Amino acid sequence: MSQFASSVRGFSLPLLARVFGLLVQTAVGWLTLHYTSSAELGHYYVFVAWTLTLGWVLGFGLPEQAMRIVSVAYSGVGQTQARSLCLTALSLSLASGALTFLVLKLAVSIPSELRIIFPSMTGAIWSPSALPEPVITAFGVTGLVGSRVAAQLLKSCRLVTLGLYTEFVIPFTPLVIGAWFFGESSRLDSTHLIWLHVLGGFLSIFSAIVVLTHHIRRTVPGKYALLTAVRQLLLGVGPQWFAVAMQSILLNAPLIAVSILADAAAAGIFGLCMRLAAISMIGTDVIIAIRGPSFAEFHTKGEIQLLQRSFSASRRAAVALAVPITILLIVFSQPILRFFGVKEVAFAQEILIVLLLGRLIYAFVGPVSYFLWMIRAFREEIVATVAALTILVSGTLIVGNLSFKNPTFALSVLTTASLSVRFVLQFFLAGRKTAAANLDPKKGD
Repeated sequence: MSQFASSVRGFSLPLLARVFGLLVQTAVGWLTLHYTSSAELGHYYVFVAWTLTLGWVLGFGLPEQAMRIVSVAYSGVGQTQARSLCLTALSLSLASGALTFLVLKLAVSIPSELRIIFPSMTGAIWSPSALPEPVITAFGVTGLVGSRVAAQLLKSCRLVTLGLYTEFVIPFTPLVIGAWFFGESSRLDSTHLIWLHVLGGFLSIFSAIVVLTHHIRRTVPGKYALLTAVRQLLLGVGPQWFAVAMQSILLNAPLIAVSILADAAAAGIFGLCMRLAAISMIGTDVIIAIRGPSFAEFHTKGEIQLLQRSFSASRRAAVALAVPITILLIVFSQPILRFFGVKEVAFAQEILIVLLLGRLIYAFVGPVSYFLWMIRAFREEIVATVAALTILVSGTLIVGNLSFKNPTFALSVLTTASLSVRFVLQFFLAGRKTAAANLDPKKGD
């Protein structure tokens, strides 16, 4: 009985943290639409999309790599190496902001003569008006990568609930408080939202450092330990970086494309629907946080059967949680959208339902993307993501150059189709990878 109660508590507390995080994130959309307009919300969402894209590309897969390496170190060789890895990972995350500033400064200097293919799309994306402001974006990327690294480190050290709060609650709490404060004084706009978002990222980093410092034994690592940590974190950065880069573009390009092909108001509605659709995945997010470190641990120890059973159990739990939530969101989509103050309810409802169908497929395949990350199956991840990205990019270019009347809905269909292809391919390739490793454990490395 005590073991059952412990298991329930071990899942319910992280689930509560994830639910609270979703409430905080959706509250940002509600407050913004209540006090301003969908256009201001769209400007903020586009900034977040650019920040996520640049942060994942220029972060070189550091959060996922840190989670995998620290999970193994914490459960195996001891806390000294784990602490060294944590400090090094957080330090390396600061470099991503500097790289972002340089990349944005160089991007607008590309000669217009080079933009010869699909000028209506490429010219718009690389114009100075479409690109985000370098300084604030550099701060945003630093906060984003650092907070994601911090959250993954907490999960790796088995502080799952704190990791979820660091990733999903703390970064958005200043946004909610600030949106209410500036909204009450009729001064709320996208600039306030952006700076509050940046503040939340740095607040997450600071809180994680405080927790990690007290949780992991205070052993001062030597010079050799730090150099070893840098080498471990950067090991395999080539294939891992490419996989992260493709994934970030796949997930964030649709919102940026909507802002270019439609307008900021449409981007605001599209971004809100994406966040509402994410509600169906709260169970999967919690399962990833709990099971993710064990995937890496089982794979490193060569316990392939335990790895397979752990993934299968995670998949069944994800389906059981996602299906009823998705059905409820579809049935009550109109009242939910009206509650958020959306004026064009029918237009937003179509987008929300299409995006929810893609999330449902994700639930049926389980946390397969994280599973591939934790077992270092970067080649399989790249194959699935590139296939999906090919569909998304080619479809987006067609939509952009044929001047669709409703590009937002077309991009929502493309988003669901491309993500569904990626999820199914990931599931197939993960099964083949673990089957091969089960026959020959050496292939699992």
